[in-house]
Amino acid sequence: MQNIRVERLSSVTETLVSDLTNLLSELSETASDLEIHVLKGIINSEPVQIFVAYDDAIPAPAGMLTLVCVTLLSGKKCIIEDVIVGTRFRRRGIASELLHSAIVYSRTYGARYIDLTSRSERVAANELYKKTGFIKRQTNVYRRILLEKLDL
Repeated sequence: MQNIRVERLSSVTETLVSDLTNLLSELSETASDLEIHVLKGIINSEPVQIFVAYDDAIPAPAGMLTLVCVTLLSGKKCIIEDVIVGTRFRRRGIASELLHSAIVYSRTYGARYIDLTSRSERVAANELYKKTGFIKRQTNVYRRILLEKLDL
């Protein structure tokens, strides 16, 4: 097994922006290309943490996860978004390491819970979430489209 390390993003380069844009395109065909000033703004935003996983055999990011932590009237909570592992890196434990890092950070933050959503056709991802201790909730998720494609 390769050596996997997960880092919380604290700085940005043009190369990293390009690498993360490539990862995002594997998650969504409609994802806009990232721009360096936007990514810098995100990582300087207190509620948002981006975790990037690396397989030490290859310098490019193998996966990423976005964690949003907020304090609401009902208490502190975190939401996991944009969990992506590059196609060529799957089945190596990278997503598990990303989730573990997000869980540790969320506990440190003092969150009561972490939410995430996943499309039902992502069978392997859904199994991993259950195996990692996430419980499928019986709830309705609603979305209202405000823009067809968000240009960041």
